Amino acid sequence: MKNLYIVADGLGGAGKDTVLKNLKEYFLEKGYRVILTFEPGGTPKADELRAELFERKKNGAITFAEELDYVFAARAMNMREIVLPALVSPELTVVLKGRDYLSSFIYQAASGASRDLLLKYYRNEYELVGFPRPDLRLLLLLSTDEAMRRRYGAGFDGDGFDMQSKEYWQRVAMGYYNEAMDIARSQGIFWRETKVVDARRPVEVVCGEARRIVDEFCFELPEGRVKGWYK
Repeated sequence: MKNLYIVADGLGGAGKDTVLKNLKEYFLEKGYRVILTFEPGGTPKADELRAELFERKKNGAITFAEELDYVFAARAMNMREIVLPALVSPELTVVLKGRDYLSSFIYQAASGASRDLLLKYYRNEYELVGFPRPDLRLLLLLSTDEAMRRRYGAGFDGDGFDMQSKEYWQRVAMGYYNEAMDIARSQGIFWRETKVVDARRPVEVVCGEARRIVDEFCFELPEGRVKGWYK
């Protein structure tokens, strides 16, 4: 058994928090110390950046380039202060995180960032800085209408990204759908560590599938992963 880094990603309302909380109980039963975190945010300074980003997005007073600066600065803090120390801890530990770089490829692209620019940021973080990619990423796939129904039907007012137009939501949903298609074809940059989960189903079914994927995908990984288990 080894320390693990697992991410849940997807549209707002897809059930990331629910799945991660369920996996927290699962790993506690296995004897792991569990660290539950999220992006953007997770540390005091990163949370400040998150609040500023959401407020500016809500008011329409931000460019996609500025979004990228906020998100990547907050991510670097989360990785350095939470993820990296956990992965080298002598205590058996799993980091469960809501969102990671895949969200930037989707949300900042929906805001106008080109894929070439996003790839440049990506390569800087994972190839030059050396941040680890997750052992497993769960992509919770959901339609725009269902995501918005869940998000607002629960009485949630939404953050700066949730409060964008339906057309923005549709661009985000299509971005996730396209990534899911690439993953199914073993293409793109996320397919090796990502499993797609149909989040339209009842919550107990989705959580059960997440546990099954963790069992099959994480507990058969080779030892010695710090910069990516597949390297």
